Amino acid sequence: KLTHPDRIYWPEAGVTKAGLADHYAEVWPLIAPHLVGRPLALLRCPDGINGQQFFQKHGWKGMNGKILTPQDPGYPGEGVIAIADMDGLLGLVQSAALEIHPWGSTLAQIETPDRIVMDLDPGEGVEWTQMIAAAREVRERIERAGLAAFLKTSGGKGLHVVAPLKPQAKWPAVKAWCQSLA
Repeated sequence: KLTHPDRIYWPEAGVTKAGLADHYAEVWPLIAPHLVGRPLALLRCPDGINGQQFFQKHGWKGMNGKILTPQDPGYPGEGVIAIADMDGLLGLVQSAALEIHPWGSTLAQIETPDRIVMDLDPGEGVEWTQMIAAAREVRERIERAGLAAFLKTSGGKGLHVVAPLKPQAKWPAVKAWCQSLA
């Protein structure tokens, strides 16, 4: 159940809490494989995208019971945020999670990434054509290294170049490889 379904999250587009929930219901089959069973980082905006914003990486008091909080191995006593189904995603909508950023690993193998994400955010004055060119170059570099890559929007102003991995290497090795690529 959504409280205040008419709360406006994106004023310029007129998107409400209920509208976001409806959108997620429509695209659920496409996004479920990218969200279910993964730790999630959230950008929460209780008063909509133009109001207060804060990142949330761990569970909080009073959150929807359909949002999971399995143990975060890097922070003893803290639970990462995760979902198992559409009800969990609707719990995130209720909590004003306007951006959902899945980790590059699953809950089952949290220390062994199964994807990398090269996050390209434009600086002041960077044209969209330059963003496209940068994304192409990153994709080409990843592909020259022997990995497949695909593009996705970031939820903000930038682009993500994503490459699936066989979950074998630990985070430090994967991060070092990504830094050398960058």
